[in-house]
Amino acid sequence: MKSIGTNGTRVDMPKLAARAVFLVVFCNVLAFVVHCVNPVLMADDWYFLDVFVRKGIDGNLHFADFFVKRIASDHSEPFIKMVLLWCLRGFDLDISIEALVGVSVVLGCVLIFRFLIFSEGGNDAGQSRQLAWVTIAAILFSLNATEVWAWPLNSAQYSSYLPLPVFMWSVWRAYRDKKYLLLAVVTLILGFVSDDNAMIGVAATLTAIAFYVLARKPTEKGVLLRIVAVVLVCMLVMRIGYSHAPLVGGAPDTPLPDKLRALFDQVRHGEWYKWLITPLAWSIASRPFLPGIHDRAFEIIEYAFFGVMLFLHGWFWLRALRREWNLPIFVAVCLMLVAYGWIAGILVYRVSAFGADYFQQDRYVRQYQFELVALILMWVGSAMNSSPGAQKHRLVRWGTIACLGLVLLQIPISIAAWRVVPYKQLYFQNLARDIYRLAAHPDDARLLGNCSMQLSICGWPPEKRESLLRLLEDRRLNVFSPRVLLAHPYLLNATSSMSAASREPLLSAVQEAQDDASAENAYGSISRFLGVGRDIWPSSGIDVNALHANDVPLMLAGCWSPDGPKHHQSSWCGPDVSLILRRPADASRLIVQGSFPQNTYAQAGKSSPATLTVKVDDVPVATKTIEADGAFTIDIPTHDLPAPASHPDLTHINISSDSSFVPNRFSSSQDSRELSMKLSSVYFSTSTKDALERQ
Repeated sequence: MKSIGTNGTRVDMPKLAARAVFLVVFCNVLAFVVHCVNPVLMADDWYFLDVFVRKGIDGNLHFADFFVKRIASDHSEPFIKMVLLWCLRGFDLDISIEALVGVSVVLGCVLIFRFLIFSEGGNDAGQSRQLAWVTIAAILFSLNATEVWAWPLNSAQYSSYLPLPVFMWSVWRAYRDKKYLLLAVVTLILGFVSDDNAMIGVAATLTAIAFYVLARKPTEKGVLLRIVAVVLVCMLVMRIGYSHAPLVGGAPDTPLPDKLRALFDQVRHGEWYKWLITPLAWSIASRPFLPGIHDRAFEIIEYAFFGVMLFLHGWFWLRALRREWNLPIFVAVCLMLVAYGWIAGILVYRVSAFGADYFQQDRYVRQYQFELVALILMWVGSAMNSSPGAQKHRLVRWGTIACLGLVLLQIPISIAAWRVVPYKQLYFQNLARDIYRLAAHPDDARLLGNCSMQLSICGWPPEKRESLLRLLEDRRLNVFSPRVLLAHPYLLNATSSMSAASREPLLSAVQEAQDDASAENAYGSISRFLGVGRDIWPSSGIDVNALHANDVPLMLAGCWSPDGPKHHQSSWCGPDVSLILRRPADASRLIVQGSFPQNTYAQAGKSSPATLTVKVDDVPVATKTIEADGAFTIDIPTHDLPAPASHPDLTHINISSDSSFVPNRFSSSQDSRELSMKLSSVYFSTSTKDALERQ
């Protein structure tokens, strides 16, 4: 449907609407990545730090290092290593850049699919085409699985998917035009960039060709044979090259018979149905997306999605058998076979080792979603091929309803995803906190025993662990980089776990970087412009109950909110609290206010009284003994405060209690931490404020 503009020109309303929706979904995922992406090294990042980044730092990288992997069935992904090297050289190993690259790669995928949809058939099915490509954009940019965008390595892995639709298009072009040079070039690029995904893509495409031959029995079999020959020769060249990829640090792979035996055991125990439900249902929605929904209710929704997808897969293959193919249909068949190949790979290599529930990993949603892309391509390709009539009208109507439903479903999915951002940021803070602690005490058994499961270095040999942590600290990389902390200010909270000797130079560098307007700090400036950043040093004090959990400068160590992560409604803290405040030039005193649950301690059989100690820049300035329940105020005049050693305006404040922990009886929260004291506010009072108060 088109409308006439005021100047007589025609306005293509479907195109305008599609572009508007595309802009919304793109900005949504970009903003989510900026706010929720993890810049802290975790899991496989430590492996890359050890075998690849270390060489980049030392300047002895070789071409073969871009293909290093742990075992033969691992992914080489040279493009991701190039991006990682860029993160090292340009951003102090801020791996969040990988996620931004991933967004750019997905944008490339969306534009490629748009080309595939609009490259044939003139203006036929114009509205359906616009709806199809914007629905594909909504699917690929979906926040259906937050881990896809929050963990940069997951986002960057879209780079191995990007060449797949290009390769499929080049195969179809070679079949139609009988030209093979471009096919050879694209196949070589696919084999180089995508590694094992290239093998799955080639196998799926050749299977689609064979399916086409059997279903249509074309007369040009010689053309098909030449296509197969060109593809196989180019892939053989690339696989010979990949056979020389270095294998470093991996455990021996499980033999295939053992994997098949494990899968057979899952069949015997009745878990086989999970092999189908999760890959199909999670392509639509992987988590509860309605507020207040219970697990049982979402399980019903999940089965409903599974039934719908099962029906659509059946419809898909009936269409593939009965309809003449065009480019969108050919690519749809190839992509569906690729998705099946990915699911089979997860089944054999992962589910066999970790159980059927391993399909419920967020990162696999980026593979499941290509089932939906294939279904949409089949629909729009069929609409382009169908003759006008009632059958085409029904096809377009039902496809339009399904596509609009998928697009609208992204609204509650996105709302649910944005709700987890504070949780994610707190989790990243804790990762950074553990890294700081390990850097100071790499062999501390207590720390190693309570490591996050994503810090793989905790299980590594002590020499390697200490070497990598020292490398980061000495080179000021990742969480030890002031530029990284400036780009992600909430990570400053974690530095409260550092020793004073390590924290002071890092905060000095952060302050210097904050005042630096050079191009090197452009990313941090962009991040703050997009809403992540702020004035990271409070002017004179904080009201704990008014602050968002991830805004507290140098996180109140041990504080948490029993009412949820949004605000510290009841900020009960551990026995050691650290924060940074700006110290006004006319400060007349430092005031610390809070309360202590003395009766709770007495009921728990703890000793009484309790003594609080306040330190300013690691110098003890006040103590207070508390013998009963109630609020406390510690008033420290300015003449008792030490002169600033290096920062005239930044002051590190520590409040500690000599009382031991008792179980938290003030909240229904399942938080395992325990109660010490409640801190409400810490602030510098100025002469001006004192004068106003006296009036």
